[in-house]
Order: sequence, then structure tokens, then C-alpha cells
Amino acid sequence: MTVDRTLTAEERRLSQTAMRDQSVLSSLAMNCGSETLLILLALSLGIPETIVSATGSLQLFSYTFLPLGFLLAARIYSGVTSW
Repeated sequence: MTVDRTLTAEERRLSQTAMRDQSVLSSLAMNCGSETLLILLALSLGIPETIVSATGSLQLFSYTFLPLGFLLAARIYSGVTSW
């Protein structure tokens, strides 16, 4: 909706909250739906269930390397080149 006036602080806060909530729900739905479609596609192509489940768990395994990524990004951002 477009209005010909400046929004009040309360109106801005409410619209930002609504946009945030919509984005969160949309991303959750998209993530769940696309993951399910990929699993069904892989199984329909004849890929064994063990490979499909192992591939799905790789995402969770990658979380173990997340702290290393934070440290690496901090070093790159701060300009430190030596370990």
C-alpha cells in the first residue's frame, strides 16, 4: 500500500515486523518443500536410500566447521594474513 504521507514510527515498526514474519515463514516453507522434492526426485531416479540419507546429513555435518569459518572471515576482514 502506498500513502502520500510519512509513516509514523509505530506504522513503520508494524510493517517491518509483518515483512520479517512473512520472510521467515516463506523461507521455512520453501526450504521444507524443496528438500522434500529433492528427496523424492532422487528416489524416483533410482538412487539408493542410503546415499540419499547420507547426502542429507552432510548439511548437518558442515555445521561442525562453522566456527572455523567465523575465524577465517574475521582474519580476512581484519587484514591479518599470517596464521
